This record gives sequence, structure tokens and C-alpha cells, in this order.
Amino acid sequence: MKLNHETLKNRTEWEQKGYRLPEYDRKAMIEKTKAEPTWLHFGSGNIFKALHGMAAERLLNEGILDRGIIAVERRDNGGEKNDDLAVVVTLKANGTIEKNILGAVAETCYLYGGEERLTEIFTSPSLQLATFTITEKGYSLNGDDVKADLSASPAEVTSYMGKVASLLLERYRAGAYPIAMVSTDNCSHNGDKLKAAMCAFAEAWCDEGFMSYITDEKKVSFPWTMIDKITPSPDLNVGAMLETDGLEGFKPVRNARGTVKALDDRGEPFEPSPDPLLETAQQYVSDMKLGEKPDCAKLEGLLRNETIFGLDLMEAGLAEKVCSYFTELTAGTGAVRATLHRAVAES
Repeated sequence: MKLNHETLKNRTEWEQKGYRLPEYDRKAMIEKTKAEPTWLHFGSGNIFKALHGMAAERLLNEGILDRGIIAVERRDNGGEKNDDLAVVVTLKANGTIEKNILGAVAETCYLYGGEERLTEIFTSPSLQLATFTITEKGYSLNGDDVKADLSASPAEVTSYMGKVASLLLERYRAGAYPIAMVSTDNCSHNGDKLKAAMCAFAEAWCDEGFMSYITDEKKVSFPWTMIDKITPSPDLNVGAMLETDGLEGFKPVRNARGTVKALDDRGEPFEPSPDPLLETAQQYVSDMKLGEKPDCAKLEGLLRNETIFGLDLMEAGLAEKVCSYFTELTAGTGAVRATLHRAVAES
């Protein structure tokens, strides 16, 4: 059973296996979205599908929205496109599993190789917001490619932020239409990081009009956001469940190092990106073993790391609470899931 627009016509087969399908006219939604786009998203990974995508899906099902999202990937790597459909599996705190077919993505564009279509979308007066999940390092201006771009013309940029800035410049030139530039990455002051990157390019290009445009909050806004969801690496049990359902191309696999890899919605294998601060944290927890109570005294350097947590947890009086969580999380096999389920139930 392959996931595509044609197979979804047999709704009964999918629904009998527990999948919730789009309840709107997806063909009409796609046509309207392409003609009058309102929402563009950069970085269409797991968290986008599970959070942004499902939010749009619910609004479409309720008739509140009549247009979906246009997703932006870095480049076209080939493979099965699945008509821009995806499967979103949610593990509930009560132990139940929810299976949704995500149909809210109307189109996929590419930052590298799809510049013409992206410019067309970004200069459309109907566009209201561009959201981002590109990780904190995606906004960095310290990369060699970004540094080179700051000395290049808008037409010559090659970095991710340079490409985004050039798109925003085209929108300014087309009519200075308003837009919300919304970072939804889990980093402090995420909107400011995106704004700082855009301003750096405006300054480098010596374009006072463009600078005035992106610093006018009535024209371009850069709000702060926070996401309270997690999208863990694909669970092998979920993959087995999808395989049992007869769904092709969505089975998680393990690589030679034993870490989880997955097949994306195009059937292409990938390894989920690690947290950029993972190595920093690992030095404090690498000798922890399941079933053994951790030595919380060794965690002091981690608890005081303001880069990871945004504050000194010991000074904030939270060290004891965090250490108790470490004890629970390392109690044994299945402890992580049990602890997360309990924490969600108590919240």
C-alpha cells in the first residue's frame, strides 16, 4: 500500500487500519495554495510535519483555512514524492497511538534549484508568513559561506541565510508587502536571531530602503516563539506497525553504529540531525549506566551550563529536581518513555 493521492481514494481501507484522512477537498486546496500562497515553511522535517503541518491539517479539516503550506527543502534529492503526503504518528501519554495522513502540504519547493518558483511565491502579495525550523545554527553568521555572501551581491549568495535574505529583498522590491518571518526553532530570542541575519545582509548590501523595510514592524515582524513538543527519532515499533499496516517506504532502520535512521516520505534513508549541543552535554553523562543511580555531583558542570539551559540551574534552585529526573530516566529499560509519559500526565 503506497501513500499517494490515488490510494487515498479508497478511504475505507485506510480508515479500517486506524488512519485519519484529510476531510477537505485536497485538490482544490492545492490549486488555491499555489495560486494564492499564504504560508511558506523552511525546513520540512519531522517537527514541521508533527506540529506546523498538523496544525494546518486541523484548521483545514474544520474549514477555517482554505489554503495549506508550501514547504521548502534544501534541494531535490530525487526519490518518491508521495504527492506531498506524509504519515504522522503520535504516541499519546495514555499509551494510545494516533495515525494521521498529513495532506496540508500543497507543494514542495527547493532553496537550491528552485529559485524561480520560490521568488514567485515570496513576491506574492497574498503571502502572510514564512516559518522556520532550521535549527539554531541555521541562523549563524559565522560560517564561511555566510561570510563570503556578505561580500557578494544578492544574486550571488549561496548560504541558507543569504538565500532567505535575497528572497526578502525581492519581496521588498516587488512592493514592500508585509510578512511575518517566524522562527520556531527552540533557541532563546529566536526571532531576534533571524532578524539579525536579515539586517546583516541589508547592511552588507548598503540598501537603506531594504533596511527600513525589515526594521519596520508594521511591514516585517520577527516574533519570538517557543514549541513545547518533541519529535524523537523514529521508533522501531512504530515502523513495525506501519509495515504491518501494509504501508510501503516508511520503515525505520538502524545504521552500522546502532543509531536510528529512517526512511523519509520519499523512501530515502536519512539520519535525524543531532542537537548541536549534544557533544557538550555528553561529556557529563557518557559514563551513566542504566540501572545505576547517577552521581549528581558530576553533573554540576552541565547544570551550570547556561548555553544549554538558558540559565544556571543550580543558582535557580532547580538542580535537585533535574537530578531526580536523571535518576528516573536511567532507572532501566523503558524508563525514558515512562518518565516522559508521567511528566506529561502531571503537566
